[in-house]
Amino acid sequence: MVISTRIKIPRDNVDSAQLLEHILEYFKNNISGEVLRFAIVGVSMGELVIDASIKEKDTVAERNTGK
Repeated sequence: MVISTRIKIPRDNVDSAQLLEHILEYFKNNISGEVLRFAIVGVSMGELVIDASIKEKDTVAERNTGK
């Protein structure tokens, strides 16, 4: 299943040259599914506001039942 969500990521004083690497590292460490697409939609109080579409990992039970 693909879900769309808004995520807030701490900016951690990362400069723009390292921003993509910082975001991808956050996804790798904090998201259990596959990030299909994302867009930075704003910055609020030191956090990056990101819209993302994430493909959740299915479980064996879901594959067997088709749900």
